[in-house]
Amino acid sequence: MGRFTMVQFHRSSRAIRRTAAIGGFTLIELLVTLSIAAILLTLGVPSFRYVMEDSRMDKGQSSLIDAIQFAQSEAVKRNAVVAVAPSSGAGWTRGLSVTVGAEQLRSLDSLSGVTLSCVGDCTGLSFSGAGTTTAQTFHLCSNRGNGRQMTLYATGKVKLGSWSGCNA
Repeated sequence: MGRFTMVQFHRSSRAIRRTAAIGGFTLIELLVTLSIAAILLTLGVPSFRYVMEDSRMDKGQSSLIDAIQFAQSEAVKRNAVVAVAPSSGAGWTRGLSVTVGAEQLRSLDSLSGVTLSCVGDCTGLSFSGAGTTTAQTFHLCSNRGNGRQMTLYATGKVKLGSWSGCNA
């Protein structure tokens, strides 16, 4: 009987060792995997910053275009003069407001990580009841020095393009 039990124990311990070897990771495998993941992260994080910066540029561009299109449609709808101007009066980057006389129709938040400026002396835009305005050019610059130019035509159409005049 003792011998039968020993053979049974020997077979079952071999099965346990085989199951443990199949089901887990060794310390070496775990360390290699973690080091490969760390290398990939260090390569990917700088490019993620560029993606975030491009996203901020897209947001700044769309904020201005949305405000322009909204102001133009409200001017036509109300047959009144609708203005788009910096919220604080300090600059276009600090936020925009769309107004009819003293009534504020919409307020847009300030932009982060980018600078929006108007070329020339423009403190605001005014759309007439016919939906027309004076032509104007805006520059949007990132902290990295990339730039976009938005040209507003008198008809209210906005033309987009790149601009290389930003200083990082």
